[in-house]
Amino acid sequence: MKNKAVVKRQILTVVIGLLLLISYILGNIEMGKLGSKMDYVNLISQGDENGMTYSLAESAHQRNQQSEEPLQFVNWCQESGGSVSYKELNRMETAEIMAVYGRTDLLFSDCDVMDIENKTGCLISKGLAFRLFGGTDVMGNVLEYNSRGYEIIDVIESDIPLFVYELWEEDSSIVLDRATMICVQNSPKQTKAAYDKVAGMWSLVDYQMIFYGIKIVYFIVPWILGAGLLFSIRRYKNSARKSVVNRINRISDDSMKNYLKKNREWMIWKMIMFLVLFFMILLTVIQIRVPLDIIPDKWSNFEFWSEFYKNKQESVLLMRSMKRCVVDLEYITGFQRASIIGVISIVEATVFSKRIKKNFF
Repeated sequence: MKNKAVVKRQILTVVIGLLLLISYILGNIEMGKLGSKMDYVNLISQGDENGMTYSLAESAHQRNQQSEEPLQFVNWCQESGGSVSYKELNRMETAEIMAVYGRTDLLFSDCDVMDIENKTGCLISKGLAFRLFGGTDVMGNVLEYNSRGYEIIDVIESDIPLFVYELWEEDSSIVLDRATMICVQNSPKQTKAAYDKVAGMWSLVDYQMIFYGIKIVYFIVPWILGAGLLFSIRRYKNSARKSVVNRINRISDDSMKNYLKKNREWMIWKMIMFLVLFFMILLTVIQIRVPLDIIPDKWSNFEFWSEFYKNKQESVLLMRSMKRCVVDLEYITGFQRASIIGVISIVEATVFSKRIKKNFF
């Protein structure tokens, strides 16, 4: 009976270990998706007076092309309550309307690209496609918005009803209050400064702060497992070591060959300890990609740290107060999934470490 109970406990431990492995892999997949989004910087205008009409956006893009190191950016805004219709089926739906000036692949990397030269094309979300057509095989159909016809060139993977089009010169009342661009040299702060030179003062939506906060969770998991294994291996290593007065006597009394033979088990356990420690470091340190914005010129630069703390406070307040657009929701849902899976992984790693130490060592 006792052996059966031990086997059951060992099987349960293995199951927890497999669940931990699955959770950790899924979590790292989510972090990989979020990591690709960290290659982009998102900005928001400081009030409507700093937003961009068609003419201002055009001027900013022209100034950018004339600079020595032009940025790759797109200006956009999102409004609720727009009516989009498909006349052939006599259908009309209310959707989120996104007006853009620039390359849409900076916002929706998996879709065909629209730019300022394409005034008659549009992108729609999967949610809007199902409402208007009942499916996603809709490319080439023409929708009507604001008394203009737009040909669908691709479908965005989002359940939110969304209609995306390039801003027209006649749309003088629309203000583009958001900007998305490729990050320069892994530094959102440097990217923002470069953008401000061509477009005025904008505020940084600092998603990198949240990303690296969540990434710490995924560094903790291998260290919990590694620490549990190291303590267990250390116990076996110490018990395997021969009882001798000291190393000098041991070597002088026995030949080196006999010494190695007698202490083979101890040396094996010691080697395993080093391997576990090596893989703990390998699974964590090599993954670190620290943004240049949080590296001061010297660690004693207290002005840097006080300004850094102030900027992070402002970023948190900005994210709490700003309107959540489709682009923002992609970040938020990704952060939520990665956080939940990360917490589950930590709990599983803690339970697994205790059980494997109790039932296998």
